[in-house]
Amino acid sequence: MRVMRVMRVLAAIAMVTLLAACGSSSGSSGSNALGGSGAKNAAAVVELKNNAFLPPTVSIRSGQTVLWEFNDGSIVHNVTGDGYRSKDMSSGTYSRKITSSGTYHYQCTIHSGMTGQVIVNP
Repeated sequence: MRVMRVMRVLAAIAMVTLLAACGSSSGSSGSNALGGSGAKNAAAVVELKNNAFLPPTVSIRSGQTVLWEFNDGSIVHNVTGDGYRSKDMSSGTYSRKITSSGTYHYQCTIHSGMTGQVIVNP
């Protein structure tokens, strides 16, 4: 009887660990002249879906992070801007912390016309 309880507890712990690992989908994150990374506190989220960036334009403040979520089934995309590029992937996330004000244009180099921009205010 005690062995069964211990086995159930161990099975529950294993399941929680497995679910936690599966729920953390982080494809790529990086830093460059725009700044470091940090998806936890993303000020704006852009979804890659239906061969588009949704929304196509986001606004953040300097020092904040944009998070791109790849959610277009099995279709592979990337996020490419001046000096940075995500991996080509169909799921996961990519984040960018932008530390300077301005307008930053980006695109998916796999799909012509799939473009977006981040407006960074001081």
